[in-house]
Amino acid sequence: MSCFTGAVFNSGSNVCTCPVGQYSTSNATCAACPANCTACADNTGVCTTCKSSYTLNIPISGYCGCQASVPVVVNDACTALGTCLAGTYNKGDNRCYACPAQNCATCNVYTGKCNACKTTFSLNGTTCICSAGTYKTSGGYC
Repeated sequence: MSCFTGAVFNSGSNVCTCPVGQYSTSNATCAACPANCTACADNTGVCTTCKSSYTLNIPISGYCGCQASVPVVVNDACTALGTCLAGTYNKGDNRCYACPAQNCATCNVYTGKCNACKTTFSLNGTTCICSAGTYKTSGGYC
């Protein structure tokens, strides 16, 4: 039996289905479910099951998001605010981003201002520079 685009035939149930994380559209094709969603309704794509650590209907009905008590996404999982990994910060959109200052090892988890530099660099305000009498090599070290 031939299935529509992207679908797989299940001989046990004699039905064509889309792979996990996809749904069948009204145009007889498979489409990806919304972000952080592992299962969604056929034809509409409305999420019915979320990835681990995500919650359904946050912030919009039919979508997966983080709960208010664990609002930051780190390594594709919801975690408590303030738990961005070293060298990253939260811009306020509940995701962790690399510290903006070049050669910064750690930065303020909320503002992104550098508070410690990578080895061989010195902190000058919120910028990482080579110490007096040294220069930056082509390898990126002082």
